[in-house]
This record gives sequence, C-alpha cells and structure tokens, in this order.
Amino acid sequence: MSKMVLWAIIGVLAATSLGQGYYIYAQHHPKKPAVRDPWDERDKWISEARKNLLRQSPVPFSRFDDLFDDRFFGRGFDPFGEIERFHERMRALLGETERPLFSRSWDDWFEDRMDVTDIRPEVKTTDEEVILSLKIPGLAGESLNINVNDNRIRIAYDAKTVQDKKDDKGRSYFKSESARHFEKVMPVPNGADAKDYRMVHEGDVIKIIFKKIRGEVPKT
Repeated sequence: MSKMVLWAIIGVLAATSLGQGYYIYAQHHPKKPAVRDPWDERDKWISEARKNLLRQSPVPFSRFDDLFDDRFFGRGFDPFGEIERFHERMRALLGETERPLFSRSWDDWFEDRMDVTDIRPEVKTTDEEVILSLKIPGLAGESLNINVNDNRIRIAYDAKTVQDKKDDKGRSYFKSESARHFEKVMPVPNGADAKDYRMVHEGDVIKIIFKKIRGEVPKT
C-alpha cells in the first residue's frame, strides 16, 4: 500500500471520528434557543403601536409592559433615562393625528407604573444601610410582591380605598369601599446594594433595608 493511500485512509478515519465526537457533544449540549429581547424589536413595536393609533385605539398598558420588562431593566444602563428618551423619540416620529392619543396612552401608563407619589417613598441612610420606606394606605398585605434587581424595584400590591361623602353638617350620606391592583417601578436608591437587602412590613409601611455600598453616599 502506498503512503499516499495510507494517509488518505487516515484522513477519512480522523474526519469520521471528529464527526462522531461532535454528534455526541451536540446530543449532550444542545444549543439553547436565542432569547427574544423586545427592546431589540423597537421598530416592530412602534409599527404595531401606530396601527393602534391610526384606528384611534390607545396603546394598551400590556404593550408598554412588554417593552419595559425585566430584561429591559437588566441591561445594565440608565433604564429610566432610556424610557424618557424613547418617549421623546416616539413623539418625534408620530404625526399630528397620532401624537395626542399616544401621549394620553403614555401618560396613563406612566402614572400607573412609574408615579410613586402615592406610596410616599423616603430614603434614609446609616453608616451601614440604606433604608427605603414606602407607605401604602389600605394595603392588603397578602397581595404584596416586591422584586429587586440591579436597576429597579418592582412593587405589586392590592390596596383598599374608602369613599366617604358627608353633608354640610358632617353626616355621612354615602360610603363605599373598593380594591384596586397596583404595579409600580422605581430605581434602586443610589448607594444601595441591590443584592443584599431585607424587608420589614409594619402595617401599611414597607421598609426595604439595603446594605450600603462602601464609598458611595446615597441621595436623600
């Protein structure tokens, strides 16, 4: 047998072995499907939103939630600044007939999700901790769900409101109670270690107590 034929046989055997090895590896290490990031599909989101607006339909809260989800907040940049920049970009893209309805949709969603004045956040610091206090009147404690990541705090809860109408003499003539579900998103306080925290529930006051990152002074 000539050396040329021998080397050809060796080459075929090597290629076969490599192919079998790759097949075995692939069976035990299947390729994970790519995770879709809605933020990478902004143009598609904008196109679908404009279809709603042209039909004189507001953009649903769920569509904003899909765009500004936990993957968005986990991208490691300035998420709240990016939200505002996206708002400005949308207003610049839309025509005169679309802009008012979009603005109402945005304002309603933003007030519902980002406006935290109703829960009166207060930040205090000690030498060791950053303490975020939230006051939620009418809180149904069992409904409270707080999730923290590096960039944001997401708070979901049910709260009861009481409407009590009185006449000129202070006598109650109408009283009703209702419950509503809320979801709020807010930044992690400056200087707080988002990976090291505990929660304290005292009536309608919630305290999220973070370990303080050394060398940083939180804003109050």
